[in-house]
Amino acid sequence: MRTGRRVQQTTALVAATLALLVAVAPAAAVPHATVHAGSAADFAAMAHSLDAGGRLTVTGYRLEGEDGEATLLLKHHQVWAPGAKVVVHTAEGTTEEPPPSARIFRGTIDGAPDSSVLLSVHEDGRMTGMAMRAGASWALGHEEEGLAHDSDGGSSMPAGRRRLLSLGSRRARLQETEEQDQAAEAPKPKSRRCGNRPGHSHGPERHQPDASAFLQNAARKLAQSTVVIDTPLQCSLAIDSDAEFYALFGNKDDATNYVALLVGYADVVYSREIGVDLVLGHLELRPDKNAGGYPYRSLPDAEVGLTALQNYWNKNRQDIKRCTAHLLSGKKDVDWVGMAWEGVLCGWYDSKGNNWAYGFTSNLEGDFTWSGVQGKNPKAVSWDVFNFAHEVGHNFGAIHAFDYCGKDGWGDNTPVDYCKKSDNGCSQPNGYGFVPKCSSTPTAFGGGGGTIMSYCDEIGPGYIKNVAMTFGKNHPCGHKPERIANSMIAHVTKVSKQYPQCFQPNPAAAGVGTWTSPIAIPSIPFTSPTVSTFEDGSNVPGHCNDAATPFDYAGRPVRRAVKVYRWTSPSDAGGRLTIGSCGAAITGRPAVSIRSTINPSANPLTGPWQCEGWAESGCSSGNGFKLSVTLRPNTVYVFVIVGMDIPPTLRFGITWAKSPVAPLAAPQGAWSNARTIQGLPFTSPAFNAFYKNTVPTDCNDLAVNTLSDGITQSTGPTRVFRVWFGTQAAGRSLTVSSCDSPDQSGDTHVSIRATSNQSNPLAGPWICVRSATDGCPTGSGFRVTVPVQSNSWHYIIVGYAGSGPAPATKLTVALS
Repeated sequence: MRTGRRVQQTTALVAATLALLVAVAPAAAVPHATVHAGSAADFAAMAHSLDAGGRLTVTGYRLEGEDGEATLLLKHHQVWAPGAKVVVHTAEGTTEEPPPSARIFRGTIDGAPDSSVLLSVHEDGRMTGMAMRAGASWALGHEEEGLAHDSDGGSSMPAGRRRLLSLGSRRARLQETEEQDQAAEAPKPKSRRCGNRPGHSHGPERHQPDASAFLQNAARKLAQSTVVIDTPLQCSLAIDSDAEFYALFGNKDDATNYVALLVGYADVVYSREIGVDLVLGHLELRPDKNAGGYPYRSLPDAEVGLTALQNYWNKNRQDIKRCTAHLLSGKKDVDWVGMAWEGVLCGWYDSKGNNWAYGFTSNLEGDFTWSGVQGKNPKAVSWDVFNFAHEVGHNFGAIHAFDYCGKDGWGDNTPVDYCKKSDNGCSQPNGYGFVPKCSSTPTAFGGGGGTIMSYCDEIGPGYIKNVAMTFGKNHPCGHKPERIANSMIAHVTKVSKQYPQCFQPNPAAAGVGTWTSPIAIPSIPFTSPTVSTFEDGSNVPGHCNDAATPFDYAGRPVRRAVKVYRWTSPSDAGGRLTIGSCGAAITGRPAVSIRSTINPSANPLTGPWQCEGWAESGCSSGNGFKLSVTLRPNTVYVFVIVGMDIPPTLRFGITWAKSPVAPLAAPQGAWSNARTIQGLPFTSPAFNAFYKNTVPTDCNDLAVNTLSDGITQSTGPTRVFRVWFGTQAAGRSLTVSSCDSPDQSGDTHVSIRATSNQSNPLAGPWICVRSATDGCPTGSGFRVTVPVQSNSWHYIIVGYAGSGPAPATKLTVALS
């Protein structure tokens, strides 16, 4: 049946601020980082250096109104499903774009496992989010220079000149004014009757013949601990929206980010209690009612809204895979707020044109974030999330808390609470309209006795204080509230057996322009179409320090949005390969990085990858790039297009000059031009020039780095020397040392390889002799003695670890 919610007015939050400084430990894309006492910009840089699943601990965070400092335990969470798209409809036409590059983190406040924190960190440093704990909630954001000066809370400084300052928070209160803040009673919400309507009940029956046995089995399979985890089951949501929703934000990026936060925050409860991750698979934004075919002009009540969504999507969106679809409306005059079909997950897999998996939520405020304006407060944290989670809960098979009885009672004839008159005929011997009693203090955020599926927020004086963000798992209030979660678990268990593909992540479309799914270039010469959309660049290996994965001033990798292309050179390739966007860089500052591998399978995770070069310039005038590299046969070339600031719009071309062109000479000390030692003993002058990614990966020694995926290899930075030993050196030993270096702070190391190929040593074959990182009596550096290989070249490969300045190094080589 269709079930729904009534309208509730939102309330405002009262203010104060906090400063968070973020001190970042230098690291490449790391699985865990701790931040403390730094700037908002540094916080963003660290957040964007963490790959999916990476953990971020934020210490020293002062939540407004709390004693002492809090620690936030966060994890980089993927709200967007693979292959997700954002579709924007305007009067000029429809565009499709990938999700934005904002990183979303979720987790808890340390010491409060039932709390919840959700942060969205934009690449430009802006941060929005919220935190909830029993009895308290905060809107999270940052202060901006120029935002706290006007008496009305506005800013006199243009947006482009604002500077991000420290991160901050606003604590949520239920009163709009100081006078209300002092009142004992919270404001009464605007009263409208419930949107329940009898109708088609599509999907598995709620009642199970052997409820207790079924629930025990379901709980063993799906029930989660109180710690939010990424679960093996994913429900991909398709979200549509109306023009009033878009108007709440005024721009695409903020509207998109808000939907991601809304789904991400609801997912905290679904992951924790139902064992299913909610992910965002498809989003449609409709800024303009004048766009052709606009479907949501008049929505007087939630039933009309639900029907409009269902009719439109059953006819026009049969190609969008989804677990369920939902319409978000910013209209404020919609009766009943929301409505959804009950127990209908995965209806698209049953019938694409006669599908009942839909829900509708209106009267959205669009603001549980804080802008940083000192004179302004964020809107109520709980309203949008609470009602969205409620309606999606109906899709998952939940009914209202006051209707759990009889065949819907899951083994018990007493409803969970008596907050509203039962629509299911449940006995209410003491009447209704009172909040359930609690055996202990509720710990779920919100802190009230009711649940997401309750109507306890209609009861004064507490109203919204009377509910908690829970489906009843481990909730100490009411009568067996866990039945709500159990009924949802049972529905998921049953439907997942019927349609197992429904709960699988959507595969990314082939050739979308990511590192793992590059766009294939059929032949050279090649001219691209206009490039204006970019993909997530978080999986691009970060060892090249080029435009695609540069390092910041502290040696941390910076991840950029990318468009990736791939081409395999033929067996007769030679000469120079040139890529350029001169005269075709329409907006922004585009750049290109070229990487190559001789791996014929071209599996981007295996490599090994050679860093060919990168460029953001080279044109005679205007923005654009031009880069030429040596062309080799039977080689896979990958071209990574990025923007150096805003995402650019450009076209580019690739040409192949087949006539041989002499490559640039390698600097002395590179692998291909090693410095030859003419006589021993030998002491080099001090040097701090090292060359990256020039050493072949024949040996698994210290000259070769294996990246975090355990597969991809890179080399460098290194400085290479070589010395030849004939038969007269047989039985002798070679000692190599950096102990006399003037700079003992660098973590230098050495690898020694040998080959008997006197005329063409670079062709090998190689003997991997030895590596060393220590051996000096004091300080850092290396000292190692190895037996001489007679009639062989010995290549001495000096390198250093770390991302700081290269150490001044002096090499000594002696024969004994």
